[in-house]
Amino acid sequence: MPEGSRGVFVDCGAFDGCSVIKFKLANPEFDCISFEPNPILWKYFKYIPTKLIKKGISNKNEKMKFRIDHIDADGSSLISTKKVLYGLHQSQSEVKSIEIECISLANLIMTLESKYDYIILKLDVEGAEYDILEDLIARNLLDKLTKLYVEFHWQKCNFSEKRHSDLISNLKSRVVFEDWDALEFAVHKRSRIRFFRRNLVLRKFTNFVVPKELIDF
Repeated sequence: MPEGSRGVFVDCGAFDGCSVIKFKLANPEFDCISFEPNPILWKYFKYIPTKLIKKGISNKNEKMKFRIDHIDADGSSLISTKKVLYGLHQSQSEVKSIEIECISLANLIMTLESKYDYIILKLDVEGAEYDILEDLIARNLLDKLTKLYVEFHWQKCNFSEKRHSDLISNLKSRVVFEDWDALEFAVHKRSRIRFFRRNLVLRKFTNFVVPKELIDF
């Protein structure tokens, strides 16, 4: 990033903070914002160099039902057709839900573009990526992104393959996007040795201070 420029990493579906750790190790000059609405996961963010927003990301500002994956938390979703306990024998009817507040990603991007020269977005939102990205396309906001990292869940949500392929075609012509995987830094429901290794990495960020302009989001 050129001297004098500012960049922000927007982590949507932040899980236990693993993506911010991976990103900051390679891009220490970037600010970070993490959106994670699952209360089970908030405890992991205490020493992570990001501003945690305890809300969901959607295509509009609204309160929504958030279905919780109580096994390992990584399948929780806003999408009613999503298989939250994907691959397990438990009935989907066993899944509990909570009401959460969601923020419009489009509105957030319009706010951030006045403050940052580079906006890098990561979406791992268990099916909500389709409504979100289709909204960004409709509002011509994808060109505000420097790069997009995204995990797609169309099969787990029972979305049509055409909807998925149409979205991919639109993205290819508008933004640089790649897959993303930061599970090497994840610790939730994992061994104690993973905690130990991650704590060693977090020592690199001991002087982290939340930038003032991120505090009020």
